[in-house]
Amino acid sequence: MEMDDHQTIEQFRQRVSTLENDLAQQRYSEAVAHSLFAIADVTKEVRNHNELYKRIHELLHKLIDLPSVCITTVNKISKTLTFLYCVDEIGTMDSDAEIALEAGSLFDKVLCSKECIVMNAKELGCENHQAFFHGEIPAHWVGLPLKYDNETLGVMTAHRHTGTDSFTVMERDILTFAADQLAAAIGRKRADEQVKRLSSQTEQLSLAAASMLSISEKQKVFDTISTAIVEHSDFGRVLISLFKDTYPYRDIIGFGGIDEATVDRLRDVEMSRPMYDRVFEIGNKVGQFSYYIPHTMKHILNQDATVYGTGQAPSFAGRWHPEDNLFVRMNDQYGECIGIISVDSAKSGMAPSDETVRPLEIFASLIAHIITLKREQEERHNIEIQLQQAKRIESIGVLAGGIAHDFNNILMGVFGNLSLAALELNQDHPARSLISAAETSLETAKSL
Repeated sequence: MEMDDHQTIEQFRQRVSTLENDLAQQRYSEAVAHSLFAIADVTKEVRNHNELYKRIHELLHKLIDLPSVCITTVNKISKTLTFLYCVDEIGTMDSDAEIALEAGSLFDKVLCSKECIVMNAKELGCENHQAFFHGEIPAHWVGLPLKYDNETLGVMTAHRHTGTDSFTVMERDILTFAADQLAAAIGRKRADEQVKRLSSQTEQLSLAAASMLSISEKQKVFDTISTAIVEHSDFGRVLISLFKDTYPYRDIIGFGGIDEATVDRLRDVEMSRPMYDRVFEIGNKVGQFSYYIPHTMKHILNQDATVYGTGQAPSFAGRWHPEDNLFVRMNDQYGECIGIISVDSAKSGMAPSDETVRPLEIFASLIAHIITLKREQEERHNIEIQLQQAKRIESIGVLAGGIAHDFNNILMGVFGNLSLAALELNQDHPARSLISAAETSLETAKSL
């Protein structure tokens, strides 16, 4: 009987334990659901991204033992990582810190695989990653790609230095959800910033182009163009050239960020359309009609006609080098290149891309049409002047013809009267010689 009572009590305890576990699991599931909804909400509501990263870390830490979290973005052109948020129980890294993305590193593994990677201390130690963790390898580490719109924007990592349990499947699912929400927030922010920046450039350059239509003085138009490019584009120096048929086969019509003495020297250096065409054939095309010549290809340029920028060379690839150059074609309405906009000294410090050159290309097209319009207006004005001169000459000719006709009529009357007077005189009359001299003078006047 005592044995049966003992078994009943033990079964009851097991049942209570199972119910408690089920209840705990239910409460945990509810907490997970609540936290995931909260994470989704904050990514939409919180505009300050530093605050956003902190809030998400706090929400995750309520569900998971997560003392150390790192959020980074990758620049695939320069192959660098920027730390947006980094909290480590051993040490921290400043926000916006930038490091090179090394091949084979933990970040590189996540970026290449585009999948969640989990590693323990033994695995991390075998791959020699102590330096990344301030010399102390964590017990457990997880890395998740930040994927948005078919692009991997960066990596979120989490690790803990204590504990024997690895990240569970549930924990990895929670972190994956958080990483996806973070990626969406970062992607939206990037897209918004890019749109705002390029829209602002396009708007300012378009307004500058519109203002030129009312400017009658040609040089003032060119000065306005140069100033607009330096002030509103991504480039701090500009040289604008128009092609012509005589040596040196181009006219430098505008410049900015370059001293006048240097420009005066460049005016005498030959730079014909075929010379630019050769550069375009070899250079890197970006956008629709822009050509990027990195410093590694500067040998294709006419060194006498090139003025390189100054400053320190960048540490990473994909950045603007002081000896880089960008050329933008100015095409007329028939697609013929009438001139070149040469720019350098990128303010963003980045090499140009299809998106970043777009505002300048739009401006170049507007400039080309404005220059063509100004040329046509000038040609029309010159034709009108010539036409007015021809009309004045024609009027003078008509007036002179009328005067000559009237003058001839008068002369004929005088000539006739002299002839009648001569008939009234004897052959030896002294006045005959005077009449003869008068007739000779009339013949001379008639020939005029």
